[in-house]
Amino acid sequence: MNSVVRFVHDNCIQLKNSDMSLGDIYRISFAFPEKIMAEESHAVSIKSYTYGEVQKLIERAACGIRSKCSSNEPRGRFIGLYSQNSVEWIVLFWAILKSGNKPYLINLMQPREFTAEILSALDCDTVIFTGSAPNIASNELSYGELMTEAGTGETAVFSDTANASVAFGNEIALTTSGTTLKKKICIYTGREISLQILNCEQILKVNREMRAFYHGSLKMLMFLPLYHIFGLEAGYLWFCFFGVTFVFLPSLTPDAILHTIRRHEVTHVFGVPLLWHSVERAVERELASRDDKTRKRFEKGIGLSIRLQSISPWLGKRFASRAFREVRTRLFGDSIRFCISGGSYLKDSALRLINGIGYPLYNGYGMTEIGITSVELSRRADRRTENSVGKPFGSVRYELDECGHLLVSGESLCKRLIIDGVPQGAGDKFDTGDIMTRDKRGRYYICGRASDLVFGASGEKLNPDFAEKAFELPNASAFCVLGDRGNSKLELLVQLPTTLLGLQRRRIAEAVKLCNDKLPQAYRVAKVYYTYDHIMNDGEIKVSRAFLRKGIDDGSIRLFDSIEAAADTRDSVDTEIKLILRELIASVLCIDEASISDDAHFIHDLGGSSLDYLTLISEIDNRFGITMDFESDGFGYTLSDMAEGVQERICRL
Repeated sequence: MNSVVRFVHDNCIQLKNSDMSLGDIYRISFAFPEKIMAEESHAVSIKSYTYGEVQKLIERAACGIRSKCSSNEPRGRFIGLYSQNSVEWIVLFWAILKSGNKPYLINLMQPREFTAEILSALDCDTVIFTGSAPNIASNELSYGELMTEAGTGETAVFSDTANASVAFGNEIALTTSGTTLKKKICIYTGREISLQILNCEQILKVNREMRAFYHGSLKMLMFLPLYHIFGLEAGYLWFCFFGVTFVFLPSLTPDAILHTIRRHEVTHVFGVPLLWHSVERAVERELASRDDKTRKRFEKGIGLSIRLQSISPWLGKRFASRAFREVRTRLFGDSIRFCISGGSYLKDSALRLINGIGYPLYNGYGMTEIGITSVELSRRADRRTENSVGKPFGSVRYELDECGHLLVSGESLCKRLIIDGVPQGAGDKFDTGDIMTRDKRGRYYICGRASDLVFGASGEKLNPDFAEKAFELPNASAFCVLGDRGNSKLELLVQLPTTLLGLQRRRIAEAVKLCNDKLPQAYRVAKVYYTYDHIMNDGEIKVSRAFLRKGIDDGSIRLFDSIEAAADTRDSVDTEIKLILRELIASVLCIDEASISDDAHFIHDLGGSSLDYLTLISEIDNRFGITMDFESDGFGYTLSDMAEGVQERICRL
């Protein structure tokens, strides 16, 4: 038996034979103190933490919580946890539980008013945070305060023996990701969480990729927010039972993600479609700069790779690693062994491309109210690229009602809900609101959400997802197809970058018309709107059509009827490009924009170095969505030459 399978099996046996509490999960997760639990990137080094070291930090933080929280307050209260993904987040999560309290995992992307109402509904007046104080609760404690209060040395150890009367907390509160306008709190106990963790045994039996090492290690990239069910359950709690190393990101920029994966030799990446779609766009941008023969050879190679991986997964992946070595080197490198996408719709093209270049990407399904309940697990690439979300895990049951709505039941579902401040039971079956189909092999496919359906002029039901996936809009920040105010017609809303050039605006408008004309008549969008306002916050995993419609109606999302109306007052493409380039040069060299003339040489006149020049090239690539090969393209050193090179490259896209 593979060592990972044995390790997970032994941990699951212990959990099954326990009370299945959060305290039992903690005890099992930290039973091997010598294992490396976490890694962080620093400028010239990688800092690592063992499970034993993190456990000591948890004990100190638990002492600090007990000391700082008033002795008059009863234990067992909810305490808000406000933090980005970090080792400190994990420390605080377990410390709140170990102190006898219960964590409410605050979504950092929620509006302050929303969070305040959730805190009130949970009777929670204490929030523990990392970074800057959130100013959302009457009693706010920083991570540093807790550790200072706890002291150091043996006196800071929160001994189970000495504090036997302090019951380990056994509830976790999360809020839904905001696809409806209801304020919904889901409260899980240790039993439901335990049953969800035990599903990982089933996955290991079906798919060996999940347990695959690279150079003797299993490393999970902590990309998904831990306050979201996908990140908490699939990204963290499952893999506590694997004894993996969790790799934390210094930031969420594309460069930081790629650099961290390669530097730490990450093996597992779980992400939302936004991540995989951005990878697809990066590859497409690179291909656009190549000749027609290279592009055709690439597409042929993807098809051959998928076929080989479907016949012999091992042989197919060997082929992919060699055939796409250049692409893989620019992306994740060779360490990736298992990837999952979840949270919203994943494009077929992205699924095909990423699997084709040799990164096994599986599509999964779950919700805050039910946990992560299925994932496609076939080792055959042709099955993975069918965009199924797989079969339900052992702890749940799926069924489709007469309208095709997915109903989920089982002991691992959330049993306690608070909706708009009113406590409610979850019921025997949870209606997900997702419309699905099932194939003859028992695998499920998402067709859309019932709440998003639009009723056309002839009474037909129109699924906006069907229309949305037909649009490919270069240079747009985001876009969404949704129903109009009367919910009788489809509309397209496009979010434009503030730095968009006139040439790029025209290209977006042309792409909108081209994609719309290819749709069946009933699914063509009746109106296109443009905005510079965010239609989805950074860090959110999907566009909420309900919140989008609310933002349009209350005016917080400002719309333009045409892309021309949204245009800046800048005079020309040449001027626009120079304005942006001048800003980038000034930022890289820390000089005044006014000192940068059109013909000033970046090195000889402005004092830049070769390293500064490379930094500038990277900034230009990111800002304009292009790839500058300044050696072969003859990319210049003056503002005028740079502007000409950028415009030429944009025209090639």
